[in-house]
Amino acid sequence: MAYSPLFHEVHSYPYLWLCRLCNEVHAGAGLTRTDILRRLGQMEGLDLVDHLSQERLAALTDAVFSFDEAGRAVLAADLPVPHRPTTDELRWLKTMLTDPAAAFLLPRELREKLCTRLADVPAYPTHIWQAEREQGDDLPALQTTLASFWQALTTGHMISYFNIDGRGKRHAHTAAPCRLEYDAQSNRFRAIVWDTVEMRAVKLNLRSIRTLHVLDAPIPADTEADFHGFLEGRRRSFRMRVLPRNNAVERCFMIFASYEKEAAVDSADGSYLLTIHYYDFDYEEVRRHILSLGAAAIVLAPEELRSAVAETWHAAWQRTHNNFSPMQ
Repeated sequence: MAYSPLFHEVHSYPYLWLCRLCNEVHAGAGLTRTDILRRLGQMEGLDLVDHLSQERLAALTDAVFSFDEAGRAVLAADLPVPHRPTTDELRWLKTMLTDPAAAFLLPRELREKLCTRLADVPAYPTHIWQAEREQGDDLPALQTTLASFWQALTTGHMISYFNIDGRGKRHAHTAAPCRLEYDAQSNRFRAIVWDTVEMRAVKLNLRSIRTLHVLDAPIPADTEADFHGFLEGRRRSFRMRVLPRNNAVERCFMIFASYEKEAAVDSADGSYLLTIHYYDFDYEEVRRHILSLGAAAIVLAPEELRSAVAETWHAAWQRTHNNFSPMQ
């Protein structure tokens, strides 16, 4: 019989599913051969179905597992199976570790340790492109604040902060960090925190924060449930069609990059039909984003937002018409 590899690539679906099954067996799941074959037959998103017949799945099962007298799967080596990273994943990791813009994501000691372990892994070339930001946040100036907020977010600790809002008013609060957002269109970082006293979410431009400290106090256990309940009560959505002109489609996906969305393309005219989800406290921002797309964006629903956008355009047209109307 000619040699045939079990898998064509490390991260193929059969490999990942068999790793999962091996680890379940190692944890004492007591799977039978029938259980394993049934689970392998349920692989979702598998584009190799036509190439993996029942006979092939059975051969993979028998190559990886043996079975005891009770019919339960047994591993040849009594060890869990790690998911090995691919070369591309290692190169991506090395690129991220050496990018100053991502320095806040990991403590300096861990980043240096990983860079040492990946010394022989080449990073992806970065000299062939350059990101130009004429507006928005100054990332180097935000590194300390970003690192502190990220630390609190990932370790589950409360924060205290002092900020100045857009009207120049000063605020000092203790809060629970909930999310860190990045707006690609405006090049701004935003922090969403939960005010445990007023029981509401607060969105802050990170650059408005003057000082931020990570506290020893852990985030209360019920904070996440309170936060998600608050958001669900304020969740909204709208539908719009974006026509493929003036780079409107590309600009649309950029300005709404941080929003949850569904999109479908109309093959007849190349337009996109989008459903975009947002929260009511982002209404004005959403309206401004739609207006920035010009006549290429057509709001379909709800009627309230559709009318608001139409009224804004009508008022702008009236101002233009009045400014340029001939003298009587």
